[in-house]
Amino acid sequence: MYTLFKGTPPTNPSSFVSFKLNERIQRVEMWLNQNFLLTQEVWSSDRDSEWSTCLSCLRDDTLLQLCCMCR
Repeated sequence: MYTLFKGTPPTNPSSFVSFKLNERIQRVEMWLNQNFLLTQEVWSSDRDSEWSTCLSCLRDDTLLQLCCMCR
């Protein structure tokens, strides 16, 4: 139960996920859209090798920031 965080995410979150994948950014976005019940889909027009998004938990308002280095 997450929604996309609106606003600027904190620069130093107390917890985060950072990972490196041998996948295209489009595949990461497809995974995110299929596995999280978001009110709107995540699609980035920027196709750099770095990608990030921030989600807000609907249960307790905590933030989940995902950062990815893709090929």
